[in-house]
Amino acid sequence: MERQISDEVRKKTKQCTHEFGCLTGEKTVCSVDQFIEDDGVFIQRPQDVFCPYLMHFGNSHICQCPTRREMYERYQI
Repeated sequence: MERQISDEVRKKTKQCTHEFGCLTGEKTVCSVDQFIEDDGVFIQRPQDVFCPYLMHFGNSHICQCPTRREMYERYQI
């Protein structure tokens, strides 16, 4: 099943190196540990995957991808 996001969010996601594979299921979506509304999504990072939207935060990572954020808010995934 292809997931939908707004055109506005898609345009904001300028650094995606995976060609929006998370929307089509071609790329595994990082699992969410915690959602913090103002800061982004705390995620468990998959091994050996580079993403320009990941930011180290102690022993965790914060995902600052606009598409991933909307996916979480819309689909709770």
